[in-house]
Amino acid sequence: MPVDHSLVQENHGVLKNVRVPIRPHFGVIALAPKEADIVDSIPLGYFGGNMDNWRLGKGATVYYPVAVPGGCSRLAIHTPRKAIPNCAALRSNAL
Repeated sequence: MPVDHSLVQENHGVLKNVRVPIRPHFGVIALAPKEADIVDSIPLGYFGGNMDNWRLGKGATVYYPVAVPGGCSRLAIHTPRKAIPNCAALRSNAL
């Protein structure tokens, strides 16, 4: 349906003083799983996975066992653009 722009009443600045609070949080926190196959991150496993928990914010601590020495970690902050992945080598004195 075409819009007749002569009938549109513009109201710029209507949201000028509106503030929307945000709670940034990690979407995915995971370590390399010991399985050599595809592993689903939903539900969470011993290796972590899709957290999407706003309670995990500044100052929080999360512990996961290292199942693959030298394996990668995944830390994803979901933003309007994309997830920001991270791959860091892991060490464990326990293995």
